[in-house]
Amino acid sequence: MPTTLKTIGESAFKDCFNLKELNLPNGIETLKKNFIKNCKKIKNFTVPTTVKNLRNPNDTYFSYVEKTDDGFTVMHKSTEKSYPIEDIKIEIPLFFNYKDINPNLINEQKNDVIAELYNLLNYSISSEQMDEFMRNHNFTFFKKIMKNIPTNRYSGFNKDAFCIGYYNLGGFIPMADYNGKKVDYSQKVAGKLQEYIDREEFRPYENLSYSFETMKADGFKKDFTDFYLGNLRELMSENIFYREFISRVYNQFEEVQATNTSNRGSQRQLKPTIEKFRNYFRGSIFKGVTPETQQIADTVSAYSNSQYTFDKAVDIMNEFEIKKSPNNILSIPLVQELSPFENIDSTAEKIEELQVETAGNLAQVASRQLTYEWLEKNDPTNLILGKLCSCCAHLEGAGYGIMHASIVHPNVQNLVVRDDEDKIIAKSTLFINPNEQYGLLNNFEVRNGFTYEENIETYKTFMQGIADFAKQYNIEHPDKPLKQINVGGGNNDLLGHLLKYNEKAEELFESLDYGNYGNGPHNYRGDSYFSQFIVWKNDELEKNKEEEIEKIQEIEK
Repeated sequence: MPTTLKTIGESAFKDCFNLKELNLPNGIETLKKNFIKNCKKIKNFTVPTTVKNLRNPNDTYFSYVEKTDDGFTVMHKSTEKSYPIEDIKIEIPLFFNYKDINPNLINEQKNDVIAELYNLLNYSISSEQMDEFMRNHNFTFFKKIMKNIPTNRYSGFNKDAFCIGYYNLGGFIPMADYNGKKVDYSQKVAGKLQEYIDREEFRPYENLSYSFETMKADGFKKDFTDFYLGNLRELMSENIFYREFISRVYNQFEEVQATNTSNRGSQRQLKPTIEKFRNYFRGSIFKGVTPETQQIADTVSAYSNSQYTFDKAVDIMNEFEIKKSPNNILSIPLVQELSPFENIDSTAEKIEELQVETAGNLAQVASRQLTYEWLEKNDPTNLILGKLCSCCAHLEGAGYGIMHASIVHPNVQNLVVRDDEDKIIAKSTLFINPNEQYGLLNNFEVRNGFTYEENIETYKTFMQGIADFAKQYNIEHPDKPLKQINVGGGNNDLLGHLLKYNEKAEELFESLDYGNYGNGPHNYRGDSYFSQFIVWKNDELEKNKEEEIEKIQEIEK
C-alpha cells in the first residue's frame, strides 16, 4: 500500500478469504473496526508505530500481539502463541504514540482510574477524538465517583458502561463555547449526577451504570445531554421498566430528533420529549393490526400514535393492491450500488457520460458516499418520507396527496437519497407523462441540518438517479422515449444549486394535480406550477433533430 495512506476504513477487506499478506506502510495512522474481518488466510501482519489507535484488528481471528522494532506484530490465533482475545489490550501499552500530550498528565494518570478510562476509550473512539479528549479534560468529579463506588463484585456496578456514558454526556468537557455562550458541561453533568446519587436510596451507582450499558461511544451530543439532564428522573424511571431505554435514546437521538417536526409545511423543529422516544421504540400500538399490516404499523408508529393515521395508511396500501399498479415505473428496480472504494471522480465521470450538466464543477467536492434508490411503491416507507426528509409529504402533512399518488398512481414514483448509514436523507416525487414524453419532479426535499456545500453531494446524487432512470426508461420505451425531465422550483431545498447549475425551463410541463389525491384538509397541488428547472435532456433526440435540420438545409441549397 502507498506511504501516503493514512486510514483503512471499517470493513475495508472484510471477507477477502484469499488474501494472504498485508503490508502496512509507515505513516498509516488509523485501522478501523473489522478492516480484515474473515481474512482467515492472513497469519500475521505488522502494525507500524505510526498507528495512533489500533481498533480491533483481531476481529476474533487474531489474538496475539508481539512488540517488534517495527511496531506490533499481530498474529493469528491458530499459531502456537494464542491467548484470549481480551489480552490484546494488555499487550498494547497505554498512551501509545501520544508524545504531544502533556507528560505530567500521563505520569499522573498511570496509576489511577483515569488509566483504565483511557484504555477503555482507546478501543472505542477514533484517534482524533482521543486527542481531543486528552486535551479537554476535567476528571475531578469522575475521580470522586470512582472512589465512592462499592468495590465488591456483587455491587452490580458496570464500570465500563459508566465510563462510556459519562464520556458521552460531556462530563469531561470543561468550559466550552456554544452559540456564543460559555457553558461548563463537566460541572453541569457532575452536579446533576451527584444530585441523583444523593437522592436515590437504592443502588444509585448501579442504576446509573446499567442505564448506559448499550451506549455507543459516539461522544458528546449537546442536544442529548441537555435532554438527559433536563429529564433525568423521568428517564431513570423509564429505564427501570425498559433497561436499554436511555442508551437507545442516545444511540438514535439524531435520527429521532431529525424527524421530530410539526406537521405543517414549514416543518418547524420541535423539542424532544420522553413520549416521543417511547412511541418510537415501542412499535405498533394500533388496534386491528394483522400479520399483513404489521410492517405498516411498525413504520407508522415511529411517527404517530393516531389510530386514524394508521387506518389511512392501510387504506392506501390496500388501494395499491386493488389497482394492481406496477411496483416500479420501470420494469426493474433501480438502486445505486456504491463500492466502498468508489470516489467522487468516478461518480462525476458517470454523470458526464450520461451528459448531465455541471458534473465537472462538482468533481472537487469530497464524497459523502451517498446513493440513490427508486423506492418501490409497496414499501411502507413511502407513507412517511416527509418525516424522514423534513417536508410535508406524509400521512399527517399538507403533502398527503403527493405521498398518496406516489403509491397508487402507475406513473408516479419516489426517488430517495441515502447516506452511508443507509438512512434516507432526501426525496423527490416523479410524474411521467408517457404520451407527451416528459417527466416532472415535484421538487427536491432534504432533511434539515445540511449545509449548502454538503448538499452539493445530495444534488449530484439526485442528478445521477434521474439520468439513470431516463436512460433505462428510453431503453424500455424506444417508440416513445422521454425528451426531457424538469423539477419544480417551489419549496425546493436545492434551489440554490438549481439556479447555479441548471437552465430554467421556459415552457412549464403540466403537473399531475396532487390535490386530487388529498384528503380534505390536505389538498396541496404541488410545487411545479410556477417555476421549473431542466434536470435532464435527451441529447440523442436533440442531436438527431439537428442532423435533420442540416439535411433539410443542404437540400434547400
